[in-house]
Amino acid sequence: SNQRGTEISSKNLERFLSNLLFVSLFTGLPYSMKQAGFPLGILLLLCVAYITDYSIILLIKTGNLSGTNTYQALVNKAYGFAGYLILSTLQFLYPFMCPTKDH
Repeated sequence: SNQRGTEISSKNLERFLSNLLFVSLFTGLPYSMKQAGFPLGILLLLCVAYITDYSIILLIKTGNLSGTNTYQALVNKAYGFAGYLILSTLQFLYPFMCPTKDH
């Protein structure tokens, strides 16, 4: 049976990943390449890309197995309401905790 909303759509995932790739390529990549050097920068980029891809695959599989379709619902199912509150608080505070360029 087709259970609408229980699986993460590949279209939304593609949109998210392309946006993530675009932002990381034009903001962090030039700086990290300058700091690490080109050969080590490429190696680190490939390692981070592999780890990120693997973690996204695990999140999607876990969400599908648990019957959830959002990260918040997955955390709520795994850690209960206390985990959900901690996650929500951290997600709210994250933009304020991000490092900024010193002037």
